[in-house]
Amino acid sequence: MIHRTIRAVASSALLACLLLACGKTSSNATGSDRPDLTSVRGTSPFTWNQEELILGFANWDALMRGREVSVTDKVKELPVGEPLAVYTKGGDKEEEH
Repeated sequence: MIHRTIRAVASSALLACLLLACGKTSSNATGSDRPDLTSVRGTSPFTWNQEELILGFANWDALMRGREVSVTDKVKELPVGEPLAVYTKGGDKEEEH
């Protein structure tokens, strides 16, 4: 469980670094023009501009809170569903399967 958390944090940090390295920010922006956490909270990352992306990914844990799930010994079986059409005989992915 801790390895997944470390991996998620490392992935977020790497993505933020890549955005900073590759991103182009406005050189004439003043401190008041820069977004803050309240301006991006509750909005979709797909609608963020470059400065909001940098801020949002750097503060991902504060913006996108998760929830902890307790560990249990109960295992629930998944129901068997219908096969996906693309993987059935004659489907688009038949050769890959």
